Amino acid sequence: MLNKVKQNLNIKTGLLITSISLLIFISIVIVMIIMEKRLTNEEIAKNMNRLADMMMMSIEKPMVIGNDEGTREEFKHLAKKYIDVNIYLTDFRGNITYSTNESIVRKNLTDIFTQKEVRVFLGQGLKNVARKTMFLTSNGKDFFVRLVSIPNKPSCYHCHGSSRSILGEMVVIQDISPTRRTIANQAYLIGACCGLGLVVLLLSLNIFIRKGIISPVTMLA
Repeated sequence: MLNKVKQNLNIKTGLLITSISLLIFISIVIVMIIMEKRLTNEEIAKNMNRLADMMMMSIEKPMVIGNDEGTREEFKHLAKKYIDVNIYLTDFRGNITYSTNESIVRKNLTDIFTQKEVRVFLGQGLKNVARKTMFLTSNGKDFFVRLVSIPNKPSCYHCHGSSRSILGEMVVIQDISPTRRTIANQAYLIGACCGLGLVVLLLSLNIFIRKGIISPVTMLA
């Protein structure tokens, strides 16, 4: 009779401890992954926004004075310096005027990006002055997209006139797949370490409860 009671107590306490521990463990891992992803996205966005602003400043120098050849050379320089970044500069219709990928110059952005959500996003910069960002997954890769409208300024009137408020937009796209893979690998490693620690904790607790609590109680009974 005592052995049966002891066995039932072992099973019940073991299941209770295991269930509570698993619930806490899963909750911690989920929260940790969500927070890490959010912080990483914020950091990527901050760095990419800074990079896009620097690129825009370097492109503006020859572009403001109407130096077409100088602008193309600047795009070639950026293509060599940032091999994981694609830059597109369009006119007010969305036609690509300059790009780090010279093979797509004079094509429309909508010919390059076929996803509906991306087309809607890119179209916003041609309708209103905007500075927007988005994360994009395409063909199994993750990208960060930065859009900056190019407003018509007095310094641009000598080439473009003053009739249009927006001359075009600059779109910067960076492949962030390596960063995402690194984060995923770190999350798996942390999860595995936490899982191993959970197994050790559960074994230790069950052994302690059986030998330090249940056995003495059943012996007294």
